[in-house]
Amino acid sequence: MAKRKLKMKIINSNAAGINIGSRSHFVAINQVNANGREFGVYAEDMKDLVRWLLENDIKTVAMEFTGS
Repeated sequence: MAKRKLKMKIINSNAAGINIGSRSHFVAINQVNANGREFGVYAEDMKDLVRWLLENDIKTVAMEFTGS
């Protein structure tokens, strides 16, 4: 069976999704795979994550925690 790509209507173009993990955080800023990045969990990694979000004019984030 062929895999279909489902595009959702972008409601807030200044939003990001973050999957919070114990070893890394995965951040997506739109529906293009190239616009997703992985960040580490240490202070310097968090600074890089915030800098990247600000550079991309992100104003809102939705977070999902994985694990316990």
